[in-house]
Amino acid sequence: MHRLPVRRLAPFVLVAVALAGCSSVGESPAATVNGQEISVDSVRSELKTIRSNRAYRSALERSYQMTLAGTSKGTFDATFTAQVLTLRVYYELVEQSFDGLGITVTKKGEKDARETIKEQVDSLGENVWTRLPQKYRLQLGHQEALIEKASDSATEGKIGRRYFDAHKADFLDICVSHILVSSADRSEDEAERMADEIKTELDGGADFVELAKARSEDPGSKDSGGDLDCDKPGRFVDEFDKATKTQPVGEVGEPVKTQFGYHVILVRSRKSRTFEDVSQDPVLEFGRTAFEDYLIKLICGKKTDVDVNPSYGRWDRSTCKGGAGLAQVTAPKKPKSTKSTSGWQ
Repeated sequence: MHRLPVRRLAPFVLVAVALAGCSSVGESPAATVNGQEISVDSVRSELKTIRSNRAYRSALERSYQMTLAGTSKGTFDATFTAQVLTLRVYYELVEQSFDGLGITVTKKGEKDARETIKEQVDSLGENVWTRLPQKYRLQLGHQEALIEKASDSATEGKIGRRYFDAHKADFLDICVSHILVSSADRSEDEAERMADEIKTELDGGADFVELAKARSEDPGSKDSGGDLDCDKPGRFVDEFDKATKTQPVGEVGEPVKTQFGYHVILVRSRKSRTFEDVSQDPVLEFGRTAFEDYLIKLICGKKTDVDVNPSYGRWDRSTCKGGAGLAQVTAPKKPKSTKSTSGWQ
C-alpha cells in the first residue's frame, strides 16, 4: 500500500478492502488484530473479487504499482496480497478504536459512503460497480463510512480535541520582534559582544523599534523596527522558535544564538487559540493533521497487537521509526505468490 505518514488513504486504495470474516475450521487466520481474526477465506475472496473485475483490478494495480497475478497460473502476487491484508488490518484498527471514541457508523452514513465509492468506481467504466458482488459493495461502503467518521471527528470531534489538547503549544499566536547581529562577516565572539551591548541599551530604556531600525542586520524586518508579525510556532529555526514560546512576554530576553548570528528578541504577545478557532482555520489544515496523527498512533502504537500468518508475511513496524511511515504487512521472500483456489483468468 502507499505509505501514509502524512497523507490520507488514496481513493482506490480505500476501495480495496472488505470486512474480516471467520476462518475456516482448523485454518489459521491471515492475521489477528488485537484478538480479532481476519480469515484466510475472506482475503482469498477479496482477491478473487478484484481479479474478476478487469477495470477495477487495473485501477488497483495502478494504485499499488504492481500486478495482482502471481508468477504462475492460479496464484496471486504475494506483495499485492500483503498490501490488501495491510489495509484490512488498518480498517480493523479504525473500527476497534471507535468504541473508545464513542463514534458510531449509521446506516445513512454507510449509504452515503457507498454513493461516494460508486462515483469513483463508475469513473472506471460502465457497469464496473454493478459487477462487484452486492456483499462486497456493502462492505466497501462500511469501510468508507469508517474513514469519513474518523475524518469528521478529527476536524470537529473527539479525535481533533485530543490532538489539540496534546499540542496546545503548537497553536499559540505569537507576536515577536528581534534585532539581529549577523555572524556572516564577523566572528561569533564579536557578534555575541555586540548583541550583549544592544541588550544592555534596551535594559537601560532604549526604544526597541528605534534601536532595531538603527542596529538590526535583518533586511526583512529592520525597516519595520524588527517586527516579525504574529503567527503560530514553527516558522523560525529551533533556537529562535523555542525562545518565542518560553521567553516572558514584554521583556527583552538574553541574546539567542542561531546559524544566522545572535538575536535580541522581544515577545510582544503570546495568546492561546481555541479549538474552534484552530479547527476552522483553513490555513492550518488542522483536521488533516489530527487525522494523520490519529492513524500513526493507532497503527504504530505500542499497544497495537498484530500477528500475521507467516504464509502472508510479517507485521513490520520498522517504518514507524521517526515517523517515516506506518507499520505494514511485508510479504515473505518465499513463496513469490499466494495460492489461489481457482486458476488465473
